[in-house]
Amino acid sequence: CIVIQSAIGSFPTACLLVALSALFFLLIGLIRRWIGAKRPYQGSVTPPPRKGRNDSFPSRHAYSSFFVATLAFLSAPILSYCLYPLAVLLSHLRVVSGVHHPRDVVAGAFSGVLLAIVTLILI
Repeated sequence: CIVIQSAIGSFPTACLLVALSALFFLLIGLIRRWIGAKRPYQGSVTPPPRKGRNDSFPSRHAYSSFFVATLAFLSAPILSYCLYPLAVLLSHLRVVSGVHHPRDVVAGAFSGVLLAIVTLILI
């Protein structure tokens, strides 16, 4: 909270931002378990080193990276010039590596943008 306070200027607002970020991250995790979508490799002949638990949709990596990029865009736009391309790259790598379907990263990215906007409205 103290690090974010230096950027935002208010300790209670910084703590609320951290709390909402954590709450929405947990919400995305619950949605993944509820939907139970299989990962792309969960039917392949050669599985990757890590086996999933039918928790592919939506991608939390895409959610988190777009959440942070959108917060940056809405509060310090210059940062978004670096963060959005990195979020897109990370999402692309999740699909190319076979860990997620394209729909997973699109849903994660959409959720990240939407919930970042909701977070800024709430704080």
